[in-house]
Amino acid sequence: MKHILVSFVIAAAAPASAAPFALDYRATDASCIDGSRFSDEVSAKLGFVPWDPVATAKIRVRVERDGAEFTGTFRNADGSAKIVEGKTCAEVTASLVVTVATAVDSPPKAQKAVAPAAAPAPAVHVGDGLIPVTFRSVEGSRVNISVQNGSGVAVASNGTSAAAAYFDNLCTSPCTGGLRQGRNYLAFSDPDTSSVGGGAFVIDRPTTITLQHKSRHGTRVGLVVGGAAASGVGALALSGGSTLGGSLLLSAGLGVLVSALFVHDTFTTTQSP
Repeated sequence: MKHILVSFVIAAAAPASAAPFALDYRATDASCIDGSRFSDEVSAKLGFVPWDPVATAKIRVRVERDGAEFTGTFRNADGSAKIVEGKTCAEVTASLVVTVATAVDSPPKAQKAVAPAAAPAPAVHVGDGLIPVTFRSVEGSRVNISVQNGSGVAVASNGTSAAAAYFDNLCTSPCTGGLRQGRNYLAFSDPDTSSVGGGAFVIDRPTTITLQHKSRHGTRVGLVVGGAAASGVGALALSGGSTLGGSLLLSAGLGVLVSALFVHDTFTTTQSP
């Protein structure tokens, strides 16, 4: 009852002009908080509840284990993105709570109405300090292109720190965007196929970057088969009285099965000329 009362008071304090967001949160590691806890922490930091499951504007948060560390990704409704890394899931989610609260509390300015048929983006001139780079997909997919514009260390409310990289949405293929001369760090994502990728690209002159979808289905199948086998052997060992060995095998097998959920398809890239 206390939880319901607190939620009601916070919701009542929400400013009338606050635009609602839908939250798409996923963190399957057992040490991570769930989506309900995450949304409550964001609401507590804001002082109002910004969430509406049927809102058209969606905020996407993913937290994954990467070896001994954790990586969190945030994608705002406007396409901008941020990556957070930390030694524990608590560090990463604490930083993401601050990131999401800041994004929700700073809505984009109202945009002027645009014509139904969007005109092609104007050419980016080298004289502007940027070099035009064309992005295309072999399959004709609509791939979101983001460029890293900075990095730093995010400090959570409990005093822990986590490395963070900041990405801005550049364009959606097929498109042409302007990049600084030199090494640029790019991220690619295709929500339709759940594909993600990226890397460093040296830009010294106008160029074209071609992306091709690369399936990792075989890797996922291998993890599922291996995880199922380890879990089965662990269960048999437990039934035979081997408590320690069986528990270790069963836990490892289940962990491998869960990890298959986070093996996304990716892209191969070709830069020319």
